[in-house]
Amino acid sequence: MNSKKSILRQALLFDIYGELLTDKRRDTMAMYCEEDLSYGEIAEQQGISRQAVLNCIKHCERELEQYEDTLGLVQQHERWSRALRYIAEFRAMIAEERECEIAHVIMLLDNIESVMEG
Repeated sequence: MNSKKSILRQALLFDIYGELLTDKRRDTMAMYCEEDLSYGEIAEQQGISRQAVLNCIKHCERELEQYEDTLGLVQQHERWSRALRYIAEFRAMIAEERECEIAHVIMLLDNIESVMEG
């Protein structure tokens, strides 16, 4: 059985690279990652065997990991997310300590955060 961390990674890989899959594979992965359907439920909806669904998902997982190995977008996303958390923590710490003296720094951090998000 997949761990929660593994399932979250699969979902993130699918969010980032899912458009690179074929329509059929993308539909199967969407049912699995986004709709949280079981292999049996997906098989029933697609009119195929449970084993065929399992094979498709395993193939998609390998393909998505290969995209990540080549492009590294999930790794980059995780770095940016960490950076945003650190900036938010730093901003909160500064605001609590010396709000009036560092208004410019807070404004700068707000700008950095908005650039990183969008």
